[in-house]
Amino acid sequence: MITNDSVNKSRLSAAFCLLDESGLVHGTDEVPSALVENILNIRYGLEGELRRLSTEKDDSFILICDGLYYLVKISSPAESRGVVEMQSAIMKWLNHHTAAWEVQNVISTLDGESLVPVHTTSLRYMRVLTYLSGDILATVPVDEAKLTLTGRAAGEIDLALRGFAHQHDLRPLVWDLANIPTLAILQEELTDETHRALAAEAFERFTRNVVPLMGELETQVIHGDFSPYNILVSAESADFVSGIIDFGDAVRTCVIFEPAVSLCNLLGQWADDPWGAPLAYLRGYLSSYKMSPAHAVLIADAATARLALRAVVSQWRAQRLPDRREYIESHAKHDWDNLAMALATPVSDVQARIHHLSATSSF
Repeated sequence: MITNDSVNKSRLSAAFCLLDESGLVHGTDEVPSALVENILNIRYGLEGELRRLSTEKDDSFILICDGLYYLVKISSPAESRGVVEMQSAIMKWLNHHTAAWEVQNVISTLDGESLVPVHTTSLRYMRVLTYLSGDILATVPVDEAKLTLTGRAAGEIDLALRGFAHQHDLRPLVWDLANIPTLAILQEELTDETHRALAAEAFERFTRNVVPLMGELETQVIHGDFSPYNILVSAESADFVSGIIDFGDAVRTCVIFEPAVSLCNLLGQWADDPWGAPLAYLRGYLSSYKMSPAHAVLIADAATARLALRAVVSQWRAQRLPDRREYIESHAKHDWDNLAMALATPVSDVQARIHHLSATSSF
């Protein structure tokens, strides 16, 4: 006899497996700086000042060598060699297919390799990337015009990625919204009743309105995390956006999930209109990446589901990974308040605004 308890245990097990495959269950043992310095010296011929960065699940450093800056990334134990190579291939592809915005390059070792296996408590992969200068969008005041320019740049990047394919681009990833039906059970782990109700509403809307249509939606490889921390900008530039970084969440999935991620980061930014900033961004995105109004309106429910997912997963991880709690919570500290504001707006009103944008947006 199948009981509700057994069903829930099975669903929790499936969610846990996806979290594990995404490298979000266990803390990562820090790779010693001395080991990194040794590899840089022997394999790359590089030597200089190494500064560790705070990250979600990998080890990253800034290397300052002879006045030049490099980014040193060591993958999480959950990332296979194929996934790391896929991320590098995306950067190479974009560097050949778009010149408007800077994308990092992979620096080869002295013997021409693109990555170096690092053996510690697990097998991981180290890459050295060029360092892009510029201001992070999260640190710069923005208005409607700048948000529209930012959205336009993201749309252009996705257009450039339309022809990209890699044997490892269909990978299990928590942040791929196609996995919401698997992960929604995590809301049951929340102890705050208000938070649990908000997450349940966001996930239910997504499951009811988006999931049945996913087979009809356009799919391709997307960046997966156009957050304010992964977009470089320059106030002096007419295009405003100067570069795109961090392809760690790249995956082949529904295209509408790309702007949904960005919108979720902007929800609630303007208190008098929680959807104002997100839709200013979306106007720019849809001006460069055209999509049908029938598909575009689904972005509203996808954005709130993404925000709920981050809030739920962040709380789940923060309770279990105290060594990374500060970093995890820093990126999700306003999520519940922003989700409440976003859900308080009738979804039909938001969809009407998106429908209008998708039908008329131009730049």
